[in-house]
Amino acid sequence: MEEAEVQLQYSPASLASSAASPDQMDQAVVVLDSCGDLPSSMDPVLLSAALGGATGRGSLVWHNPFPLPTTVRLSLSGPGATSQECLVPGEGSVTITLGFTPKRLHSISAQLTVSACDPRLGKPGTPAEGSPGGAGVPMLLSWRYPIQAIAEVDAAKTSGAAFRFSLVGS
Repeated sequence: MEEAEVQLQYSPASLASSAASPDQMDQAVVVLDSCGDLPSSMDPVLLSAALGGATGRGSLVWHNPFPLPTTVRLSLSGPGATSQECLVPGEGSVTITLGFTPKRLHSISAQLTVSACDPRLGKPGTPAEGSPGGAGVPMLLSWRYPIQAIAEVDAAKTSGAAFRFSLVGS
């Protein structure tokens, strides 16, 4: 977890006077906003497998950026679409294994989406506990991994067949 020193500038919401004792000063609630880059499309995951052979496998690792355990939703779009949830420890990681078993010679694309929200803020769409006026509604963050799978021909199983090509035209 990164730490940073920041300078705060206090701007009262009104000019009305109020008395506060020194022991009440440490009970002030400070709400901070920050900005950063949202997760987006990640590097593609490439899979290949021999046609009529074993399943081609690949994996990727998703790191939980939050200090608390969070439930993430894994959603695969495209052929064989599926989804499931898993709990990832705070600042921990989960390895996601992908498989591809081609039935014909072709390439295919899919997308794996890993969705989570900051567990300190509750569930998406509900105000965070203790947040003033419903502020702090957590946003669902999504990391998208493009997947490209390619079927290959196992040369050892082609029974001596040769591939040929010719050029047509000038």
